[in-house]
Amino acid sequence: MTSDPGQMTKVRVALLLGGDSSEREISFKSGMAMGEALSPARFHVTAFDVTARAVDVLANADSGGGEGAAAPNIVAAPDIDAARLSIEEYAALQAWWRESEADSEPDGALRRRIGWNELPSLAGGRFDVVLSGLHGGWGEDGTVQALLEVAGVPYVGSPQRASVVAIDKQLCKAVMRDLGIPAPRGAVVEHPSHAPPFAGPCVVNPNEGGSSVAVTMLRQPQGVAWQNAICAALNDGSGALVEEMIEGAEVTAAVLGEGQSARVLPIIEIVPQSAGGFYDYEAKYAAGGSRAHHPAAPAEGGAGAQCGLRAAGAPRSGLLRRVALR
Repeated sequence: MTSDPGQMTKVRVALLLGGDSSEREISFKSGMAMGEALSPARFHVTAFDVTARAVDVLANADSGGGEGAAAPNIVAAPDIDAARLSIEEYAALQAWWRESEADSEPDGALRRRIGWNELPSLAGGRFDVVLSGLHGGWGEDGTVQALLEVAGVPYVGSPQRASVVAIDKQLCKAVMRDLGIPAPRGAVVEHPSHAPPFAGPCVVNPNEGGSSVAVTMLRQPQGVAWQNAICAALNDGSGALVEEMIEGAEVTAAVLGEGQSARVLPIIEIVPQSAGGFYDYEAKYAAGGSRAHHPAAPAEGGAGAQCGLRAAGAPRSGLLRRVALR
């Protein structure tokens, strides 16, 4: 922790965001929201754009350079795809990234770049805790979590084992079934020439992807539409998970704690307003893309709370989680 005479001790936070997955832009949005939610009076935040390219994370601090020396891993502007954000969101992210780069703001939220395989270098007392806003890929599949655990770096979020299970939808559903939570039929398809695993309407999505990227709803899974859906899911980097379509309300349940101490926060029903008609990428992230009803209707809320508590019974699932249900 950092402190100045007569001032409150600040918690030094390493905020991870970015990554190389298809959810990179969403990770920046999450990271910015996290950073802005942390009071500068209590927290000293350094934001790291995590990439697959290794860099010298602490080069400036260890090089012995004089005051004001430039660190090679300080990035003037984030590398994000403007097409995946609104004009206002893109401008806000750029402004947030630049706002504390000046050397005259030593207590500001510095912005840096780091290779994911160099995350262990955050150990050694430079930071008190790591807060991850990474979405998808090695940011959520247990890779980053394992690196931090092995290096002894404290972090907020699900542990490595839970991350491995949660990123794999088929594996996660198997765990949920063991906990008494019903889950739709599904099978992983590896090639667009393969036939649908069952008849009837289905949902095709990357088995290890998130944010509804490359998700396709098919009322009639056949022909070119079927092949295109499988190709889109496979292009996201994992197998194409084909599940039976479940009609119903979309609810989300946040759970704090685990085991007997688990507590379900008020259930929220999500009503998509996007052209896709379901909780797709636009409905999740575009302004006005969905409406949140809080609390959810009694029937949906009760089912959501019950499933949330059962999910909290998963071994070593961590102290915070969110369960999406339909």
